[in-house]
This record gives sequence, structure tokens and C-alpha cells, in this order.
Amino acid sequence: MQLTHSDIVAPYGVDSIRVEGGFMFVGLSKADEGIVKVYNLQTGTSHQLTGHKGQVYGLAVANNALFSAGQDCSIRVWQYNETAGIFMSQAILNATNGDGHRHAVYSLTVLGQYMFSGDRSGALKVWDLAQGLCVQTVQRAHDNAITSITGWGENYLLTSSMDGTIKVWSPGSSPTVILNTQPEFRYPEDDTQSSSRGGYRQQQVRYWLQCGACCYGQLLIMF
Repeated sequence: MQLTHSDIVAPYGVDSIRVEGGFMFVGLSKADEGIVKVYNLQTGTSHQLTGHKGQVYGLAVANNALFSAGQDCSIRVWQYNETAGIFMSQAILNATNGDGHRHAVYSLTVLGQYMFSGDRSGALKVWDLAQGLCVQTVQRAHDNAITSITGWGENYLLTSSMDGTIKVWSPGSSPTVILNTQPEFRYPEDDTQSSSRGGYRQQQVRYWLQCGACCYGQLLIMF
């Protein structure tokens, strides 16, 4: 498939991009309009998804569904329709529908049955995909926008932020507490962490984070 300049950019700015499942998803914006353009990499066809207002900051794909996060404080869910060969609007998750974000949503990822999203205020939310509802909110998970979220191993979640930190979150102990509300580790370390050697897991986390880079929201972990 060959893409031209007019296919993607003009007259929009490119906010986000993701390639998965034979598709390329591109988040675009112009003024107060945000769209997601979907390219089928096998057939060469494309279609666009409208509805967001402003920039489309984050994209995630799971279970034949696309999730898009926007400046308009919403997460939109698009389900793939095999008959039509396109993604179609399924749900809008926002402050009035499912206890969503009240600030621009900068990042999101899907791990198993849960989706994790972070916003400009530093709030981290956990969504149960089966219910379509937010089941946990960690307010002030960071002191600034959460710009990247990714899974580590089977149980751990990593977040990076404009506050200059990477945090590691361990699983909670009950169905209503999916994540512990305090991070297991943060990098750079604070005074409490640096004064203690910590256990094996903390030392392992420290090693991996020191091998990575956090550069204003770009999270790179070298496994």
C-alpha cells in the first residue's frame, strides 16, 4: 500500500498513530475537529471516523475494537464490522457516561479485560471493558499529564508523565481495587526509595528503568 502526502497530512495535523491487526490508525486534527483515519493495509482501502473535538492523542486496539482518546475528555469505542469492512461507533466514555475523564485524555492501553487511561491532570483510570464502566480512579497518579501507559510482564503497569517520572503500579488485592493506589516504584527515585535497598522486585524494576528513557512523555523500556 502506498500513501501520499494528501492521504494523511493536509490539511490536518497528525496527533497519533498505531499499526495493528492489519490496519494503520492515524489520529488527525484541524481546529476543533478530530478524526481517526483507518487504512486497511491488505486491501489498500481507507475510511475515517469522526466525532472527536480537537486532537486525538491516544489509540489502542483490542478484541476487534479501536479505542481513541481525545482532547475533548472522551474515549470513543469503535467496533469492527466484518460485513462492511469498517470500524463503527459503539460507545462514548466521558464524565457523564461511565464516570469518565474531566480533562483531556492523553494516553490509554488495553491489558486483558481492562483498559487504562491517563489524562492531563495526572488522573489514572481503570475501565472494565465488559461493563463499559470506569471501575477505579487513581487521582493525582502523577503531578502532570500522563503521556504514556504500557504493561510490564503479566501484572504490572508503567506510566510516564510530563512531571518527569516513570511509575510502576502493582495489582490490587480485590475486584474493586485493580491497581494499588500507591506506586510500587518510581523513577527517578524519591528520598525514601533511595535510602532503602528494597527487595528483589524493586531492584529488578530499578535496573530496567535505568536501561530505558523518559523524555517528556516518550516511554522506552528495554526488555
